[in-house]
Amino acid sequence: MSEDVDKARLDRRELLGLGAGAVLAAGLTGGLADAASAEARRPRSRKPARGPVPRFADRQVDKLVVETVHGPVKGADIPFAMGHEHVFGDLHRVGKVGQPWDPAYMDVDWADVTAKGVETVRAVRDQGVGLWVDWTPWGVGRSVQMTRDVARQTGMKMVVPTGIYKDFAPPEFTGMTINEMAERFYRELMYGCDGLPVRAGFIKIAITDEKGPNKAETRIHRAAARAARRAGATIAAHAPFVDATMRLVRILEHEGFDLQRFVWGHPRAAVDAHIKLAKKGATIAYDEISINPGFWGEDTSDEAIIDRIQRLVDAGLGDRVMATTDDCVVMVPQNYERDCTHLHRTFAPKLRARLGEQTANMILRDNVIWAFRRGSHVR
Repeated sequence: MSEDVDKARLDRRELLGLGAGAVLAAGLTGGLADAASAEARRPRSRKPARGPVPRFADRQVDKLVVETVHGPVKGADIPFAMGHEHVFGDLHRVGKVGQPWDPAYMDVDWADVTAKGVETVRAVRDQGVGLWVDWTPWGVGRSVQMTRDVARQTGMKMVVPTGIYKDFAPPEFTGMTINEMAERFYRELMYGCDGLPVRAGFIKIAITDEKGPNKAETRIHRAAARAARRAGATIAAHAPFVDATMRLVRILEHEGFDLQRFVWGHPRAAVDAHIKLAKKGATIAYDEISINPGFWGEDTSDEAIIDRIQRLVDAGLGDRVMATTDDCVVMVPQNYERDCTHLHRTFAPKLRARLGEQTANMILRDNVIWAFRRGSHVR
């Protein structure tokens, strides 16, 4: 048995204690039998091919292309945008890889889900929003067909992701190598999802807890980085904890992923860390607008979020921040209270009053288009 496989059996706490470099060197290949494969022999580190971070004036947002469920759309055809939302989500706890799933998972009345989705998305459309970026990947209820139906009935341009939420991997991922998993993500970005000619617009990943990615998540994150690098695509991460996010970033960079294609979702109020990643090119997604203040144990009022946004703007990073709500129109088994219509009804006027029309519009439109532009190698 190879040294790589032996290292993969280290206890998670031992790996974390060794630091990110040792974690990555260990390979974290789980139960791979092909330790002598090209994956095990690949170099320890790949430096991202990163150029200067483009500033707002250089981005030409109107000429960019976003991959939606009805095909590519130019930025010029998109008015305002919602950068992190969900039509449907299912949090029935799925089993670990290779274990049975909860039989209630995605057992819903899809006609009812679609009708509720149409009602809410149409309300947002009537507010002038033209792009809805849906962050529901495998493991929490992704339905490409339902999303396409909602888009068709509302006229909303909608984006779906590939990727896996936390370590909620579908059963067919049992025994996959990291490269095989990466190939699945890549094919959805390039060719289509769920047997439909609907290409994913980005890769969604997530972290379970504040200690950082566990072994299974790390394999998923490495696969995501390889697929995103190959397609030139964006990775968006559900990552509320700062230290855990920094561990994730080191994993992605180790795989050669360019942080100019990274979106940090659910960043807590540690704005210094937000600025640090934004300087590397990452987009900071303030996606808890309309949530009950104090939900995360910190101030999430409109005013507090705008304070954080202003700090990035004052640091010259206003083109690296977006504002959205992470609403979920229908979530089972229990919904949470957010309101995607709050963004343009209530939050946007406050943002304009504080930062001005041009900066607010950049945050509510241009930065979303930039962050979720189609992969540079997708044609």
